[in-house]
Amino acid sequence: MPHNLLYFAAFWIVTLGTVLSQDILSEKKGDSTVSFHATTSPIQEAPSNRDGIQLKTLTDPPSKKTDLLIDSENPKNLATDEIQNRDLEAQESMATAAWAMFWTSIFQVGIGGLSIFLIFLTLKETQRTLTEAEKATKASQDAAEATIKSISVSKDIADAQSRPWISVDCRITERFSFGVTHLGVSGFYLNIHATAKNHGHSPATNVIFRAETGFMTADSGDLVSKFCDKFRDIPDQTLDAIFPGETKSFSHMVFLPAKDICEYLEKMPGLGASPLVYGLIHYKSLHTVGIRQTRFQYSLGRYDQGRCLSLPAEFENWPEIDIVMFGPLGISAD
Repeated sequence: MPHNLLYFAAFWIVTLGTVLSQDILSEKKGDSTVSFHATTSPIQEAPSNRDGIQLKTLTDPPSKKTDLLIDSENPKNLATDEIQNRDLEAQESMATAAWAMFWTSIFQVGIGGLSIFLIFLTLKETQRTLTEAEKATKASQDAAEATIKSISVSKDIADAQSRPWISVDCRITERFSFGVTHLGVSGFYLNIHATAKNHGHSPATNVIFRAETGFMTADSGDLVSKFCDKFRDIPDQTLDAIFPGETKSFSHMVFLPAKDICEYLEKMPGLGASPLVYGLIHYKSLHTVGIRQTRFQYSLGRYDQGRCLSLPAEFENWPEIDIVMFGPLGISAD
């Protein structure tokens, strides 16, 4: 709004300056007009003097205006004086007009400079306004993102308070048993028992318990993740449910091939064997989307005089050894 008022004032200043300069020029041009008045009174001839020159006299008294005496004997002198007078007056008028045009030009240049300055201020103000608008937009975006995050956190908190949380505790109650699968693969069977409890506030549905065996190596973590992740895509297989505060038992038979035992002992000679038991409790929730899992890892070994030891390299004797499950080495729930 202040810039619009300045533009309006500048416009009227330029217009007023132009009109005034034109009036000055008009006044100077009017003043430069010269009127010549010839007397219309009758001229009487006086008697001739001795040199034979006729003198002209005026019968009327002279007026305030200077009368132009017409000399019939020298008409050329009269014309020359008149031309010179008019030239002088024209030069004076031109000089006055030039001064008026000069000051008008100076005035217009000043107005032009003022206009440029006002344009500069307008551009600067526009830039400042754009900067403030960008800051306001950024602040609005940040506020929106913060609101979305806050809503997401609130939803996660609500889901965490209402969803089921399943814990698992695994045990073995018997020794290894040697056997051969229907594919002709020889190895050792071991039954894993698990006790699952729902610590949440809603029932866990479609509950599945699965376990597997392997050996503790540097990539054991990847082995466990690959085993558990494949269960996320399988269709619902059971109708088992664990209600809030309820405890339920599960069991699953695992198989450790003798070939895998030999390969491990070749890589780790003289250290014995430390089989790994890993698996998951897989379930769904009425209050959350997707699959929920509680993953676990345990290590198998034996006690000897109060010490935890790995299994001996002579795995043919494993069925005669009391197996102990150490751990858990890791429990995670999502």
